[in-house]
Amino acid sequence: MTHVVCQFSQLTQQFDTKTVFSGLSSTLTDGLTGLVGRNGQGKSVLLALLAQDFPPTGGSIRWLVPFYWVRQLQRLQGLNLADALGVGTLYDSFERIQSGEASAEDFAQVEDRWHLPALWEQELHEAGLDLPLSTPVQHLSGGEQTRLALCRAFLQPDHYLLLDEPSNHLDTEGRHWLLAKLTQHPAGALVATHDRELLQQVERILELDQHGLNEYGGNYAIYHTIRDAQVAATEQQLATLKHNRQQQKLEQQAALEKSAHRRKQGERQPCRALRCNTNARFCAVVRR
Repeated sequence: MTHVVCQFSQLTQQFDTKTVFSGLSSTLTDGLTGLVGRNGQGKSVLLALLAQDFPPTGGSIRWLVPFYWVRQLQRLQGLNLADALGVGTLYDSFERIQSGEASAEDFAQVEDRWHLPALWEQELHEAGLDLPLSTPVQHLSGGEQTRLALCRAFLQPDHYLLLDEPSNHLDTEGRHWLLAKLTQHPAGALVATHDRELLQQVERILELDQHGLNEYGGNYAIYHTIRDAQVAATEQQLATLKHNRQQQKLEQQAALEKSAHRRKQGERQPCRALRCNTNARFCAVVRR
């Protein structure tokens, strides 16, 4: 059974005089949802609005669960991996305890959390980041920093994730890791992506286009089948409309030609009243 995690209604966003989109309404559920659309259509803007990075020009957003947003090519801040993952304070306490320099406050800080260092290391290992938590963030490559940002997201199982092109700059192994983590994330996620392999794993697709936000149940294969059928139906409707218009023009032209032919025949018809070959119109004038 799915649960609603977010509701948004009549979302409109303008920058200066340009309207990015208007009147977007939908709900997000705790499953995995794909967000698709042409570049420049406003997918990143929609994610930023849902993440409440800035207020919309119009409309409303209502979250029922906590959420976490990962921007496209996001780079985390911090002196080391622990800081970037948001666990720097706890990590420092564990380090002091291990070195025998801990205070009572350190022990209070880690109470009931002794399992966390192993969890952090396991998360990094699965992401292909077999590095100590003390490693400076600046030593990571672009792809490694992308993985690190996603690791921080996956360390928050109760947060619904808003991910913008998360598979960018990931190699094949990294993409497989991402797919596995997304399908295992219990709170669900909305993923803006062009990655068809990733879209094959979603349960639902939201398509953003110039007309608004359209919903399709199922993965990319189902979405593509439905879209092809819709395009074919639209093309058939246009072809039928074009044919009907051409037929109407032909019928109108035929009616005009028939009417003109009748007028010419009337003008040439002999005058029966005078039993002569005089033009009927001329005879009418003479009779007056």
